Amino acid sequence: MEEATVMEAPAVQISKRAISSSRDRNSSDEARTRMHSEELILLIASRHLSLGV
Repeated sequence: MEEATVMEAPAVQISKRAISSSRDRNSSDEARTRMHSEELILLIASRHLSLGV
């Protein structure tokens, strides 16, 4: 008895690759946004300290 191997169509494979690369891009965008947010928070906090507010 032979096992049947399921071959996906090339379009499906390309589509899956596009989805995963898009997910990678999104996660790097999220990390970049988080870093910018943290930098802004630190900047605002340092301004408050220097102004004595």
